[in-house]
Amino acid sequence: MKHLSSIGSYLVVVLLFFTLSCTDHDIKEQPDLETLVYGANCKFLFTYKLNVRRVGDFPVTEYGIVWKPGNAQEYQPGVMPKDPPVIETDTKAVFDLPLTLGEKQKFAGGACGPLVYYRTYAILKDGTVVYGNLLAYRITG
Repeated sequence: MKHLSSIGSYLVVVLLFFTLSCTDHDIKEQPDLETLVYGANCKFLFTYKLNVRRVGDFPVTEYGIVWKPGNAQEYQPGVMPKDPPVIETDTKAVFDLPLTLGEKQKFAGGACGPLVYYRTYAILKDGTVVYGNLLAYRITG
């Protein structure tokens, strides 16, 4: 009888540990930014546009559009360039904080040429950079 009692106690302890270990863990999400087609006029200002689809759980210290000129002869629709624009080396159009849901636009000078690659970005408080989809502005004709 004593043997059954110790097995029962063991099972209770195992079930208790199992129950306590099955807690839900919150998975933190990063911001989700969508690059939108921007309005361009090479003689004046550009209208940079983006859409914040998800703010996420991490504090954002900066967000906006980063862009760089590309080689128009090498352009292929839907193909990612070898060196897409990045915040460390390319030109940014910084949007005003705070990061909130919805479409945003900013008027700024800048991205003019036969081909320009651009995409959204967000810099998180820990220094991580989150990029959105890449688009290209190409002057034809």
